[in-house]
Amino acid sequence: MTTPPSLDALAILSALSERRNVLLLGPPATGKSRLLAEVAALFEMPPTPPAAEPRHDPDGAVAIPDIPEPAAPAFTMPGEGRARRKVFRSVLHQGSKHREFLTGIVPDARPGKPPGQFRIFEGILYRASEFAKEEDSCALLIVDEINRGPAVQVFGGAIVAMEGEKRLASDGSRRAETQSFDLLDPKTGETVEYAFPAHLYILAAMNQADVSVEPLDVAFLRRWAPHPLEPSAAVLRTHFGVEVTRALPDLPAEAKDVYEAAVRAWEAVNARIALGRGPEFRIGHGVLMAVSGVPSDLDA
Repeated sequence: MTTPPSLDALAILSALSERRNVLLLGPPATGKSRLLAEVAALFEMPPTPPAAEPRHDPDGAVAIPDIPEPAAPAFTMPGEGRARRKVFRSVLHQGSKHREFLTGIVPDARPGKPPGQFRIFEGILYRASEFAKEEDSCALLIVDEINRGPAVQVFGGAIVAMEGEKRLASDGSRRAETQSFDLLDPKTGETVEYAFPAHLYILAAMNQADVSVEPLDVAFLRRWAPHPLEPSAAVLRTHFGVEVTRALPDLPAEAKDVYEAAVRAWEAVNARIALGRGPEFRIGHGVLMAVSGVPSDLDA
């Protein structure tokens, strides 16, 4: 039996389908990396509807109770119906360049090339875009740590063109709303007007507590649909097998008392941090989930 997709993953997929660009943000250790991996896996291999279950048939040989199945959360898969699906991954850092995402001239150091030669490099955003333009294709570009590098300079003139409503039509044709930007064409070496396809999706993640090389200004941020992640005591209590309404004794009588005390202490520390530094500096629940296995013995 496979694990059903998380509600966060389904919400991100729906937002990608509608807005094309989603920004995942939250304090450290709130599960951003895990969620990126889950969304990538679902994008490449969309979940298939479950097989039909036997239903009650009063005239049948065996009377099967007609118990309704719980309805799965409704969501829209990006590029639904397209068979060729591919995920591209990148991490932004202080040395990231515009040419690494789109195109640009770089020294040609490939084997067999004479010294002093140059070529036009195809960046990862350009490669993802070109793949999404192919027939029956769609692409997801994942950009982790987007606020660790000069994001505004990296995207350059593509900032406006990346908006969902300013892409090409689903069939690749140009619409009245389509926005283009200048791009160095790797095939011809000429500067051309380039536009992004409808089935290119971008999912970025950022740790709000990190100090950015360049601030992510409003003009850049408003091109993204935000999906915040919060530190969750419920996740911790589920991880430790602790009931939400569990009373806390003066002295621990079993392991669950220790776990409940740890969760409450973590909540108190986060409340102080949020008051003094801001909510983006809180400690994520993942810091208390790093140890494999949850001991049930009190001494352990």
